[in-house]
Amino acid sequence: MRRRSPAALAWAHDGWAPFWRYRELGLYGRQLDHLYELVGQDRVLVVRYRDIVDEPAATVDRACRFLGIEQGRVDHIPKDNSRTYVEPGWRPKVLGPVIRSGAWLAQFAPPEAWRKSYPPLLRQLSGPGDHHRPRLTPEQREQLLPAFAEDIELLTKVSGQDFSDWLSTSRRGSFQERARLAQDLSEPA
Repeated sequence: MRRRSPAALAWAHDGWAPFWRYRELGLYGRQLDHLYELVGQDRVLVVRYRDIVDEPAATVDRACRFLGIEQGRVDHIPKDNSRTYVEPGWRPKVLGPVIRSGAWLAQFAPPEAWRKSYPPLLRQLSGPGDHHRPRLTPEQREQLLPAFAEDIELLTKVSGQDFSDWLSTSRRGSFQERARLAQDLSEPA
C-alpha cells in the first residue's frame, strides 16, 4: 500500500484530489519540449487561447490546414465550448456528485436520456445570476510569476512564439469579455 505524504493528506482533507496538479500542469514549456522529443515539432500545432477568442475562424482554418482537412467550415466558437463558473457552496457540494453519478450511469442508458436530464441539472448547479470566475489581482499575479517565468521563457524558445505577455501582472479579460471586444472591433462603425 502506497503511503501518502502529510501534504497530500492535508490537501485531501481540504477537498483536493491528487490529480489536481495545477502548477505542474501549467508548465507548458516543459510539456511542449517533452512532446517535441516524443513526436517531433512538425507533428504539433500550438494554438493560443487568445487566437481562438480573437480570430476563431482563422484559428480553426489554421488547425484544419495543419491536419490536411477542409477549411472554411467554422466561423465562430459556440458558447457550448465554454463553461460557466460555479461559485463554491451548497450547489456544487450537493449537485456535483449527482451530476458525476448521472454521467457515469448514463453509459448504461440511451444517450438521449442523459442529454435530456443533464441541462436542467447543470442550470441548477449554476444557480441564478451571472457568475464570474474570481480574478487574480496584480499582486497575486506578481507572486505567481517567479514560479512560471523560467518555463514561460522555455515555452517562447521551443514554440517560436512570443509569450512575454504572460509575464505581465495585468489581466487581459475573460473569454466573454475578449470575445465581445473582438466582435466590437470587427463590426463596422
